[in-house]
Amino acid sequence: MVIWHVLAKQVADKHADENRVAVKFMRWSWALTEEQRDGLSTRLFVRRQLMRLQIGGDLTHFTYGGMPRRIPRSMSCWLPARSRWLQTDVAPSGDCL
Repeated sequence: MVIWHVLAKQVADKHADENRVAVKFMRWSWALTEEQRDGLSTRLFVRRQLMRLQIGGDLTHFTYGGMPRRIPRSMSCWLPARSRWLQTDVAPSGDCL
């Protein structure tokens, strides 16, 4: 039922484990070329995907393979003032790593 809701309504599963979702995005980014990631590093790719799903807003790190993986709190540190990914005006914030 959750899959139907997520696919039909195109909304994120609010009960999803943010850490597991971040790991999936990290592993997906490894399979993509830099061009397919739009030049983003793996860390930024993970943050962008989490933002698109509107989950993991407070997530700053997760563990994969027994090692901590850090991700930025915000993409505004690395994106231009007008971002096509956020589709809004973004001001730099103090939330950068």
